[in-house]
Amino acid sequence: MRKSPTSLSRDERLRRRGDITSLFAAGKSVSGGALRLVYRSNGSDTSRLLVTLRRKFGTAVERNRARRLVKEAYRIQKSNIRSGYDIGFVVYQKSMSYTETAEAMLSLLKRAGLYEN
Repeated sequence: MRKSPTSLSRDERLRRRGDITSLFAAGKSVSGGALRLVYRSNGSDTSRLLVTLRRKFGTAVERNRARRLVKEAYRIQKSNIRSGYDIGFVVYQKSMSYTETAEAMLSLLKRAGLYEN
């Protein structure tokens, strides 16, 4: 089965502990209330995504929904996002709608200079 061009491949996910640690230690950060964006150049042709939540975020259902919303908003806009970066989103606010999540994400990406459109 062929993947859609908007899906996230294995190479587009930030997974290694060392990479995640270096992203938060040396990356630049932009905050916007509901979300925080941490980004760092990774020296490759693709960008990698990490979605994490603040401590004590809520129930598992709320945590998984928040992750899904951010990933979906990223997937839809990934063709407009500059490549070659490790991008981490920290979610702070519960029960945001998809529209609110997408707007907050795009605002942060534009402020960081990672959105090309």
